[in-house]
This record gives sequence, C-alpha cells and structure tokens, in this order.
Amino acid sequence: MGVESDYDIVSTIGHEEKYVSAFAQTLEECISNGVYTRQQALTYVTSKVKARKFTPFGSLPGTSVTIQAPPKEHEAIDFLSNSMITHIACPDGNFKMKAVYLGLMTRRLIQTELGENELDDRDFYGN
Repeated sequence: MGVESDYDIVSTIGHEEKYVSAFAQTLEECISNGVYTRQQALTYVTSKVKARKFTPFGSLPGTSVTIQAPPKEHEAIDFLSNSMITHIACPDGNFKMKAVYLGLMTRRLIQTELGENELDDRDFYGN
C-alpha cells in the first residue's frame, strides 16, 4: 500500500511506546511469514484473497480468440483497491490514503483496548 519499512508502518499508527509495543506482534508475524518486501506482501495477500468464480476466461465460442486470466496478483490489487475500505479512492493505484486510514483505525483499536476510548458502534443508526 505504499508503506514499506517498519518505521513507516508504525508512523501511521503512532511512535508512542504503547502503540509500538501493541503493534510489535504484528511486525513479528510478518517476519515469521517471510514478508519483508512489497512483492512478498502482495504474494501473501494474494494467497488470502479468493478468486472470483464467474470470470469469462477461456476460448470464445465460434472463434479462435482465447481470453487469458489475469495474474492472481491482480485479484489482490483489485481487492485492496475496490473492496477494502471502499470509501477511500485509490487514484492511479496510489494506496497511501488507505494506508493512513488503516493506521488511524489501528490506533483507535489500540486506544480502545487500552481503555483510552470508549467502545462505540458507529454503524448503529442512533449514532
């Protein structure tokens, strides 16, 4: 999503010790799964995204035209771009704003876990 180093990832959440220590296990999980680069992260996400079932790939009836399936990595990029945090656009494949928003959401979750924020239900109509 355009944020590659551990420092940049933590920067989206916060540099305070409470956020770094709460998020450290996630960084350790990346190491245990062998995810160090953007390509390795994309490969990891690709392994977790389910392929679409009704895709028009193969030979077109009555012609010699064959439609090739896009690489599976395109499915992961499409998921990140169009299905995850859909209210934030990715103009020209720039995921930076989604990464910042994901960092903010992670920060709020950690604050709630630490008792600094009250648990709320933003989806409830009354809110």
